[in-house]
Amino acid sequence: MLLIGTVTASTGILHYFDDILMGDRRNVLSMVNLIVFVVLVAIFEAIYRCRNKYAKGHIRTSAMLESFTCEQIDAAVKTGRKLVIFDNLVLDLNGYERNHPGGKFNLIHNLGRDISKFFFGGYNLVNVKGKHPKHHSQAALDIVKTMIVGVIEGQKEVADHLFKIVKRRAVTDNTCTFTFKKIDGERVTNLRRWYNDPRMIGRHFLVYGDQNRRVKRQYTICSAMGSEIRQALLALAESVVRGGVPKFDEKLLEGPSQDQIDLTLKTYGVKRGLATRIHSAAGSHPHSSKKAISPLTSGEE
Repeated sequence: MLLIGTVTASTGILHYFDDILMGDRRNVLSMVNLIVFVVLVAIFEAIYRCRNKYAKGHIRTSAMLESFTCEQIDAAVKTGRKLVIFDNLVLDLNGYERNHPGGKFNLIHNLGRDISKFFFGGYNLVNVKGKHPKHHSQAALDIVKTMIVGVIEGQKEVADHLFKIVKRRAVTDNTCTFTFKKIDGERVTNLRRWYNDPRMIGRHFLVYGDQNRRVKRQYTICSAMGSEIRQALLALAESVVRGGVPKFDEKLLEGPSQDQIDLTLKTYGVKRGLATRIHSAAGSHPHSSKKAISPLTSGEE
């Protein structure tokens, strides 16, 4: 619409000064109008692309926000409030589902649930051939900010932490589980070995290189791929299959916050992709530094 309006204005200017005023030199304003339009489009497109490239995808919160427990969110949804969870935040859609470009089904279907994994393109809600996960822009994140009504109890802030890769375990030819350990050794609040609440299954962590922050990707925590828990789960499954007495050390699922996290990464061979860099760096230098941003940090639980 802007382009059509600009072309219409430019041709109108040209017609007025050339045909009606018989070649008035001010007909150059037609070209000036087009040039200004192109320059403004280029400037705003550059701003849009830079914001998306350098955006970390997390929102700083205010201490004044109300804290919600999972039970309170469930109760509010049952009374008709359209609440969803986004990282550590609680959003009230408040009619936005009618304006959502992706349709209202995606939002209404996930009331009371964690939508962050869909927002950041980690998962697709439906299995449809040719339909790919949607990676939302910084502009979409700006809309999210207008719907914040609270935070999950004990998860008031998002924080950056410097990690290094200390262990690599192959799962398949192109997939490995990497253990990221905090460099200063301090525990990160709410960074657990296991999350027993279903809403925590989709919890993601933004991982990016310390030297190049533009190369980044969201990864979902996968503690089940950690060596101890994985072996315990496999042993449990084997005992059930053989008809034995199921045994599982539940202490593996307990414990306080920790200073490391297991992430399972598949590499697709993309030359500059983050997974490719991590796989190659860990293969040649097992203590390659990376940064991870955790949406589960700060606050007490």
